[in-house]
Amino acid sequence: MQDIIYRKNRLRIDTSKFYIRNAVENRNDWKESSIITDEVEKFAKIMAEYKNTCKIIFTFGENAYRFAKSCENPTDSYEFRNISDDIKIKNESKTLKLGSEFINRIDNFNINKSNIIPLLHVSISRGNFLISHEQFCKGLKIKGEYFNYFDETSKLIADLFINHFINPNIWI
Repeated sequence: MQDIIYRKNRLRIDTSKFYIRNAVENRNDWKESSIITDEVEKFAKIMAEYKNTCKIIFTFGENAYRFAKSCENPTDSYEFRNISDDIKIKNESKTLKLGSEFINRIDNFNINKSNIIPLLHVSISRGNFLISHEQFCKGLKIKGEYFNYFDETSKLIADLFINHFINPNIWI
């Protein structure tokens, strides 16, 4: 992404401006509804506090995406307790759906609010990463036979930054 932005506009994003955190401290916390409820409340407050300055929230994986969506609209209820059971669903359908959500969020980006952009979580470290990359990119409705998740998502996110972020505070 940085490479694309630099080549097009001779700019680099100041990544020190990013706020980075995990939705939960421990992966077992996804099974504890009281912990999830507390974390959703905490992050919803952070989102509300920074709603005028936080324009993009990148999430990594389905759990984090569902978590952020529940913070975005606290009146919506998302079930996290059984999220580990979702692993029984074929990974292909989950990553295809996440890819569709990604492109939908990119297409409907609104600079006047916080936008949640879902990405894959464990892209390389698991055995079926090529299938996951392919399914995610199919969700983007990209035509062709070869898909490179990193290239495709980087291009779209870079264009998003170039087209919407003219504020010099994010650029080096």
